Amino acid sequence: MHFFSPANVMKLLENVRTDATDAETLVTIMDLGKRLQKVCILVGVCFGFVSNRMSLKYQQQVEFLLEEGALPAQIDKALKDFGFAMGPCEMADLAGIDVFHNIRAEQIKEGQIVEGAPGTGSLQEKLYQAGRLGMKN
Repeated sequence: MHFFSPANVMKLLENVRTDATDAETLVTIMDLGKRLQKVCILVGVCFGFVSNRMSLKYQQQVEFLLEEGALPAQIDKALKDFGFAMGPCEMADLAGIDVFHNIRAEQIKEGQIVEGAPGTGSLQEKLYQAGRLGMKN
């Protein structure tokens, strides 16, 4: 079960099926997710599962907007007005910049992004290096 941070706000729950997962386990975790009032999806094992892989392009666009001068509050408002539970900058602040640092480090290691390329988390990395982790501190 892969909950999204912050779990009390984010409705999506990815339930990960492996070759060793039996049918009873799948039924149990999907049922539990529904009882927790989550939107459950069943995914296979892959880097970042499904949603984090999809959010890579989304986060790139957020960074481009910030680099072009948009304020975090403007980006968050636009996406909340569009129907998102919270904006991407608000989510990063709440989840923690260190979480994004760890994801970015893994993406660099896996060759999914090139360090220093535009839209690859350089702004969040600067916040991390400065010890600014969001609401955690």
